[in-house]
Amino acid sequence: MAKKSFTDISELKRYFSQLSDLSQKEVEYGFYDEKHYSGLNMATLAAIHEEGWNNLPERNFMFSTSLHFQEGLMKHIKRMHNGIIQGRAFTAYLDKIGKDAADSIRFTITTGTFSNPKVSKDWASYKGFDDAMIHYGDLSSAATYKVVKYQGK
Repeated sequence: MAKKSFTDISELKRYFSQLSDLSQKEVEYGFYDEKHYSGLNMATLAAIHEEGWNNLPERNFMFSTSLHFQEGLMKHIKRMHNGIIQGRAFTAYLDKIGKDAADSIRFTITTGTFSNPKVSKDWASYKGFDDAMIHYGDLSSAATYKVVKYQGK
């Protein structure tokens, strides 16, 4: 007596296809080539604040953002994985990760949770407050994200 058995693995194939497609994408967040009134682009201005330059102290707001965003990123990845299992496309999840990452940069700047969050007394007397990086809100409003093709590291 012989019996043939077939297992439908179409959902497994779909899942692995989605993972394969996902492996070709990544989310970048931060600052890009948008012009700033100073003549610099926003990415350069952000790097100057992050690393410090001339008399401007290091204000590691991007490093602080990455630490702040880690837990949220793990939750996003879990939701995306569960969504893929349930048959949803991953693109909306990548956009949500990017949006929340950019919002996390704004949170870090607004709350001053980075090194050297206060400006000098002279600059504070000129602008009327001593919080760093929020004089015009340029960096905060320029924080954004992109979903791009994965280039490998």
